[in-house]
Amino acid sequence: MPTVDSTAHASAFGVSGHWDVQHPVDVHGEDTHRPPPITILRDGKLIGAALEVLVLCHERNVALATGHLGQAEVRALTEAAQQRGFRRLIITHPLFRVPGFSPDELVELAHDGVFFEFTYCSVSPMWRHTTVEACVSAARAVGVERVVYSSDGGQTHNPMPHEGLRLLAQMSIELGLNETDVQRMIRDVPLRLIEM
Repeated sequence: MPTVDSTAHASAFGVSGHWDVQHPVDVHGEDTHRPPPITILRDGKLIGAALEVLVLCHERNVALATGHLGQAEVRALTEAAQQRGFRRLIITHPLFRVPGFSPDELVELAHDGVFFEFTYCSVSPMWRHTTVEACVSAARAVGVERVVYSSDGGQTHNPMPHEGLRLLAQMSIELGLNETDVQRMIRDVPLRLIEM
């Protein structure tokens, strides 16, 4: 699903197509022809294109991540996935500003086939939209068997992706998660999503 081009991203960060604090290099001046931000809802219901993507992922047995969808969009997509028996929906950095769920709300979304991706970027010094404590608490609440840890890195202001992931893992262990659970979230759950 859309990330920096989503309506929810534009609402949360005040810009679309990039971050509020990190602008793309544009050698031709300001882009005045940027298309409007993307939403997957119309009148509170999923648009046909979003359903088509969901069906294609289901038919091809691949995972679908929510990107920077807003809370209402994530809820609608989760409901549609449940109705269709789709079992590989990943709610992307749910505690990040976009979509901005609370840990308690994640428990409500923890249906069969719904996974949660907690990322280093969400807790990095650049963003700090949540804490490692909140990620660990949420992972325990929804169950580590439905959690993916990732870096979401690669930006110039963040460490290399492998280092971001190592930092997230180390901080989680320091906060009481055991190494087996951290390995499960880094290795086993993602592998299961690929092989299901």
